[in-house]
Amino acid sequence: MLKRMASTGAVANLRVEGKTYGLSVTITPAGRAKLLKAEGALEAAEHEVLQMVPRSMRTVFKDALVGIAEGPVS
Repeated sequence: MLKRMASTGAVANLRVEGKTYGLSVTITPAGRAKLLKAEGALEAAEHEVLQMVPRSMRTVFKDALVGIAEGPVS
């Protein structure tokens, strides 16, 4: 995945001195722009989905999604 991101200019890889396999990965300005664009698309999609849920059920719906994302509580 990092190789693909580097090929699009989203991240820059730098070798870590003294480490054979060590890489330092830095997000580039182009990568930051892509991230902001993706965040905007995610927010728009989230808004669209929430509009389909009755207003009175949105809090319950969001709480359920958080529960699914976080997994079972031990």
